[in-house]
Amino acid sequence: MISNEKILSMFKFCEPMHKHTTFKIGGPCDIWAEPHDLESLNEILNICRQDGIRVMVVGNGSNLLIKDKGVNACIISLNSVAFKDIKIDDYIVSVGAGCSLSKLLNVLCENGLSGMEFLAGIPASVGGALVMNAGDGRDLQISDVVEEVTVIDLKGQINVLKEKELVFRYRGSNLEKYIVLKASLRLERSNAVHVRDKIRSCMSEKIEKQELDKPSAGCVFKNPAGDSAGRVIDLSGFKGKNVNDAFVSKKHANFIINAGNAKCADVLKLMDLVRDKVKKDHGVELEPEIKILG
Repeated sequence: MISNEKILSMFKFCEPMHKHTTFKIGGPCDIWAEPHDLESLNEILNICRQDGIRVMVVGNGSNLLIKDKGVNACIISLNSVAFKDIKIDDYIVSVGAGCSLSKLLNVLCENGLSGMEFLAGIPASVGGALVMNAGDGRDLQISDVVEEVTVIDLKGQINVLKEKELVFRYRGSNLEKYIVLKASLRLERSNAVHVRDKIRSCMSEKIEKQELDKPSAGCVFKNPAGDSAGRVIDLSGFKGKNVNDAFVSKKHANFIINAGNAKCADVLKLMDLVRDKVKKDHGVELEPEIKILG
């Protein structure tokens, strides 16, 4: 049984969400919860279920735009060490959902395991990357290396979803209705030098084309079929355009940058302007890739 004191230590109330997203934007959530382990995660889910509190999960907050009014929900973060474990058995890697992609890539590099280098530079957790089926914007995506995913539903039921039970699509999956706990990934044997070189190459390309040093949520829109969202936005003349402190990146037109004190309303207005102009200019309906919570 978990003590009341331990439960309270996992909660923060009226927590500003701008502290937990790479965009640095967003009002408060009702409850911010960081379970210490699986047992305490279950206890949090029980409390929320009994009290009728909406539950949401965030990873590193790299694909999120939080509304200025905040979020009426308990937002769970799997940021404790219990959810960041990495185990290697030959070429199969078991990794906790709370582990960052950057940490995982470092471990894979040290062990000469290849197959995920294309995810370098994405500031996401493993869980978030799985739910969103993170990729390089071309042909590679994390689903290419997934063997199985262990999840828990909001009723506390744990399931191990095998490859045939997983449904991945472009920037989405059937994992969205679960809380991801861990995954088994199938890599390829290589050597540390080769893996490191591929990671550095991917990072160099992203540094050249993306403003990784500015607060953003990564790509704002999904790529249209057979085209690039960044290309059509650029053709419509949006690089450098802004609404207050929300700017379309001059490096990558599918990035919106928080230049200081951008609000969610500023980003949404800029997104609407982009969508309307791209539809008028190119007949293309842009669909948001970022998740908007509020």
